[in-house]
Amino acid sequence: MKPLVSIISPCYNGERYLHRFLQSVLYQTYERIELILIDDGSEDGSRDIILSYQKQFEEKGYLFHYIYQKNSGQAAALNRGLKVFSGSYVTWPDSDDILLQDSIEIKVDFLEQNTDCGGVISEGALVSEEQPQLKKGLLHFAHKADKESVFERLIFEDRVYFAPAGYMVRSVCLTDTIPQKEIYVSKCGQNWQILLPIAQKYPFGFIDKCLFYYVVRDNSHSRKEKSYAENIEKTYMHEDCLLNTLKRIKMDSEERKRLYDRIRLKYLRKRMNIAYWYKEKPALEVCYRELETVSALTHADRALHARANCRLYELFHKALILIGDCMRKGIWYVKNIR
Repeated sequence: MKPLVSIISPCYNGERYLHRFLQSVLYQTYERIELILIDDGSEDGSRDIILSYQKQFEEKGYLFHYIYQKNSGQAAALNRGLKVFSGSYVTWPDSDDILLQDSIEIKVDFLEQNTDCGGVISEGALVSEEQPQLKKGLLHFAHKADKESVFERLIFEDRVYFAPAGYMVRSVCLTDTIPQKEIYVSKCGQNWQILLPIAQKYPFGFIDKCLFYYVVRDNSHSRKEKSYAENIEKTYMHEDCLLNTLKRIKMDSEERKRLYDRIRLKYLRKRMNIAYWYKEKPALEVCYRELETVSALTHADRALHARANCRLYELFHKALILIGDCMRKGIWYVKNIR
């Protein structure tokens, strides 16, 4: 008998897109699936839509669990699913994602054949809500097979993506590294909290094939333009989530301190960049001086500081970007016309 795969998916007010997600799970080529949908206090027709699919799932032989909770956020919803799943493998797509028909089967086959891997990462595609059949871009996790690179590149967002539908992990590795089967309740960073403990201890594999669509919704929270204060607050939430996640992972104290220091620098630079784009010069100066104090200034930091304080330097920088764009377009034109 093939191993059971648990799909844990939180949902909040998803009546516009739930049909699409549920159908993509129902049409999987893989035979043994457990779907756990956590309704995070939806106030629309989500419950009725979800339950309308129960009979179809059960007729196909899939396990179907609907859990309702008062609105508590995505992390709390994932915790409900992590407490009850029973599969040998786990994936946690968003309820507006679209899984391609062989998404589960290909990932399971990979993990069955690569028993040393704690998880696997596939490629995905960005699509619009209005035309999900048209790809707008590719979600790709650049290849480096050693476990340290996956772990640190997730922390420092180095050529990675965080759409959860692209990941599948081995249950024994999840329970080994997160024995309480519970993540830190935060407004952000749920993927870090599940993936980092596993990636710190186990290698991950890669599948060079698009296996899901990440739907870009115009009305989603991540798409709405935020104020300077909101963007800055988000960096502090992300930093807090990362530090709390690392605090729960067993590692050498010196290694932990090294990562903490690098994370601090990462978010100083993020805040400096946000201050630059919102023309908040005093805030930018504070970040710059903090980087200078710990002798961590890079060429890019100095260039950004110069652009913020010198109009001529900023114009020169924009001119270089324009020249570069024109050169790239010229090369494309010559290659394609000839």
